[in-house]
Amino acid sequence: MSERWAGAIDSVGSHTLANVLVQTQYRGVVTSCGVAQGFDLPATMLPFIMRNVTLAGIDSVNAPQVVRVEA
Repeated sequence: MSERWAGAIDSVGSHTLANVLVQTQYRGVVTSCGVAQGFDLPATMLPFIMRNVTLAGIDSVNAPQVVRVEA
């Protein structure tokens, strides 16, 4: 797949998250905040190693109130 996104926010997880990671551009960032499609991540390490893609989790459950208000 070709590099398509500079960054993305994923709220689904599983295959959708894996597809977004594969399509993320060099040094891109993907955030993940949901698992509606599943907890698994059927992907390889290639996006992380070959293109320096960052996957950042969003913790909305345990985030302190002050952080939630700021967001």
